Amino acid sequence: ILLIFFVVLSLVVITIYKKLLDLSNGLLNKILNIVVYTLLFATLCVPPAYYILRNVQKFSFYFFGIANQIERIAVAFHDSYENQKCYGVYIDDNINFLNAKESISVPSDSLDCIVIIGESYARHHSNLYGYKYNTCPLEKQMVDNGNLFVFKDAISCDNATQGAFMKIFNFYGSSSKLLLPTVFKKCGFNCRNYDNEFLVSNSYDIWYDNTIISKAIYNYRNKKCFDFDEDLLKEFKVMKSRQNFYFIHLVGQHFPYNRHFPKSFNKFQKRDYSDRYGEYSQQQLADYDNCTLYNDFIINSIISKFKNRNAIAFYLSDHGEELYEYRNFNGHGNTIHDKKGLVQVEIPFTVWTSSKYKKKHPEIIRRLSKSINKRFISNMFANTVLDAVGIKCNKSNSKFSVINDNFDNSKHRITAYEYDYDKK
Repeated sequence: ILLIFFVVLSLVVITIYKKLLDLSNGLLNKILNIVVYTLLFATLCVPPAYYILRNVQKFSFYFFGIANQIERIAVAFHDSYENQKCYGVYIDDNINFLNAKESISVPSDSLDCIVIIGESYARHHSNLYGYKYNTCPLEKQMVDNGNLFVFKDAISCDNATQGAFMKIFNFYGSSSKLLLPTVFKKCGFNCRNYDNEFLVSNSYDIWYDNTIISKAIYNYRNKKCFDFDEDLLKEFKVMKSRQNFYFIHLVGQHFPYNRHFPKSFNKFQKRDYSDRYGEYSQQQLADYDNCTLYNDFIINSIISKFKNRNAIAFYLSDHGEELYEYRNFNGHGNTIHDKKGLVQVEIPFTVWTSSKYKKKHPEIIRRLSKSINKRFISNMFANTVLDAVGIKCNKSNSKFSVINDNFDNSKHRITAYEYDYDKK
């Protein structure tokens, strides 16, 4: 409307200008020229400028946040380069481990171990961590029933997926590139992978989607990704074998948030949030919380399949998400300059145990209950999982398990960009 108004006004003025031009002297010509050119400039510039100012949040991601985006691209290239440097080592270390005669302590009873990795989950948007909105009602019931243990001080070792995946599944304290799923495979577990972000390929961006490693480790991997995680779960099967390892990587709360939850979970509305940074940020926050609510439903759907089995499930996110806490920005992956930026690595970490597992392993339950307030960083995840299920191998070290009684809780956690999270 504004554009049409300026165009019509310009045409009227130009018409009048042409008629006056013949009647005017030199000075009047100059004045008329200034008026006309000013009006033409306004026609071209004012409407889009007005629209941008009225919708500044929509354009901030592209214009005002361009430095952040360039930085994130640079980080992605760096992580990809680091992966490529040790790509062959990943393949060699894992294939050699599978073929070697290793001394491994394996649990004798039936067991289902489920590892669920979320995406871009900011723990401060979960009511399990004191958030004002009830975004995790089903998981809260698990806590109340005594089956879910919520670790209150958990962070990621990186604020981007590739960087995190390079460390989460390795064994902290070991120079080997041995991966957590490889150990389960070596122990005879039926290993299955359900991923809603990475599919098997021949790329060199990340070890996780490598064809050689995937074929060696997993009995099954899905071949399609979906907008909604519940569609991935339609392919999920609980196996009848005695010992099973399930690796599930969800799309979770990854941007764009509004693409990853169905309309039936559109509970939170933009009016529920502060307009400090405008309507766009309000909508992003609403969409993010709806994603979190949907993620709660997905986690419950997975765990419900194992309620009557001897099962333990671990959930953590690859990294967190910044959501307008202190500046006009949402996302992750850029340089952490100070403590404010640490929201990008603050993640949820939870452990669920079935009632049957609790009865069989009271000592593990005691250690879980005792450890929920300890400092946890995700590069200790692999050691923690093996410690919880009772697997021991020469590449793992239980002293780097957060649930171990000998865990050093005074140790400072070094996260993305070598930032000391615990530095005062």
